[in-house]
Amino acid sequence: MASDAAKKSQSAVTMADRFSKDKPLVVAGLNPITLYCMWQLMGGFVRNNVRTHFGQGIFESFGSVYAPMFERGATLLVFWLILFWMYRRKISLRL
Repeated sequence: MASDAAKKSQSAVTMADRFSKDKPLVVAGLNPITLYCMWQLMGGFVRNNVRTHFGQGIFESFGSVYAPMFERGATLLVFWLILFWMYRRKISLRL
């Protein structure tokens, strides 16, 4: 019984613990080569799919000056979510 209680207390992680201030950099830092390859190989594909699902003018709605910044930010967010999925499952690509 004591071990069950210990497991529950260890598994009860708050959202603040799960997403601490340095977590985004840790997630990206564990698989930098994966992030680079995804950016080079799948960047256009992700941008086109974001435009398809959210509308062709989604990035231009923020202004023509800021459109490239939001476009790349959305692409980076998609890639970070993929890296976060890999981080949670302890998948790391190494050379």
